[in-house]
Amino acid sequence: NTNKFNVTASNGNTLVAGTLSVTSDLTVDTTTLKVDSSNNRVGVGTASPATALDVSGSGGNYIATFQNTTSGTPYGVLIKEPSSAGAGYPLLAITDSGGSTTRFRVDSSTGHIGVNRAPTANDTVHINDTQPIIKLEETSSGGSKMLVMEVEADGDPIISAPQSGGNIQFNSVDTQTMRMHTNRLNI
Repeated sequence: NTNKFNVTASNGNTLVAGTLSVTSDLTVDTTTLKVDSSNNRVGVGTASPATALDVSGSGGNYIATFQNTTSGTPYGVLIKEPSSAGAGYPLLAITDSGGSTTRFRVDSSTGHIGVNRAPTANDTVHINDTQPIIKLEETSSGGSKMLVMEVEADGDPIISAPQSGGNIQFNSVDTQTMRMHTNRLNI
């Protein structure tokens, strides 16, 4: 049969020198590598790739590692949006296993970020959680200096600046409009 290519080497190694053209699907060890030529998709760890690059794995390890080992160019991973990308479409999305619950998303064209939700048009960063906390911490000077913004479980918003020498806190308590206090002064 002229449509078959079979190479058997006595030492178990096969060398193809030059260019190898494969005009149909390519399968290596069932699911190790699959090239779906009719849909232009590549699967690693899956025999049925659902996207242009579909990587699937199991076990306790990461399924992909990207590392630039060249000391002169410390670049990582670049994700480019299409030139015709409109606002509101995910450029990067991390979801639950079913793909229905957003954990983290960056939208194309705006760069807006959503945590536990899709970002909204008017918010550069939108965090949705039962008790969201944002902490900015500077540690290079040896001490810990930070600014914390949070919404407590009862719904009270707090902005605080806990420092190694004390704490400055702004919050609303009960019927008060605003309360400010430090470890020495209560206003």
